[in-house]
Amino acid sequence: MSHDFETPNSGSTEALSREQEIIAPKFSVDSEAQTLSQAVYAELRRRIVEREYEAGHRFVERFVADELGVSRVPVREALRELVRDGLVDVRPRRGMVVHQITHEELDELVDIRTALEVLLFRRAMFRLNDETTGRVEDLFDQTRVAIDAGAIEDAMRLNRHFHTICVEIANSEIANRMMETIEARIVWMLSQHTDVERVFGQHVEIFSAMRANDEELLNDLVCQHVVDSYESALQMNPEIVQ
Repeated sequence: MSHDFETPNSGSTEALSREQEIIAPKFSVDSEAQTLSQAVYAELRRRIVEREYEAGHRFVERFVADELGVSRVPVREALRELVRDGLVDVRPRRGMVVHQITHEELDELVDIRTALEVLLFRRAMFRLNDETTGRVEDLFDQTRVAIDAGAIEDAMRLNRHFHTICVEIANSEIANRMMETIEARIVWMLSQHTDVERVFGQHVEIFSAMRANDEELLNDLVCQHVVDSYESALQMNPEIVQ
């Protein structure tokens, strides 16, 4: 459940910096179960993934805290987590900045993502049942509605969720742990493909191959899907260097 909070009243910046609890955030907290640092992390990651913060954007804790309406402590914790994700770099004399992915990194990410997703989608194929099939079909119905309504951001989020559901169906603890180490970068890569109709069509084809137990076709479709994301990432980010 999403909660929208009012903008905080102006007050002492020093008092804000001492507080570790939420005061009145200027962004949405997706779950009551989230800690404040998790909520700040999710918001900053969203802004990076959706390119609100471009590569090289510099983070200053007090400015980010003021912008989000929170104290510096959760901002500091969130930025450390983003560094671990590879989305933020620590630069001498500049501090923390949004990571600029290189062509070599993107190539490596494509290779790793392809290997993992081929494995996970194949495992998911053999584990489909009425309940899991219904989950995917419900997701496709929601995605179709979002696309027809022109709700592009919602459609992109639902398209990304298709991957999440299939990973859950695959139920591979080892592969899941491997995927977690690059999850943030995978989400970034998935978000570079803004042709939601094309992505949705590919997802429908992939799921049809899964339902038909056509392993060879499934592998081909998953590989092509990753290549499309790669090419879209290059188009969306002309600053990516060799």
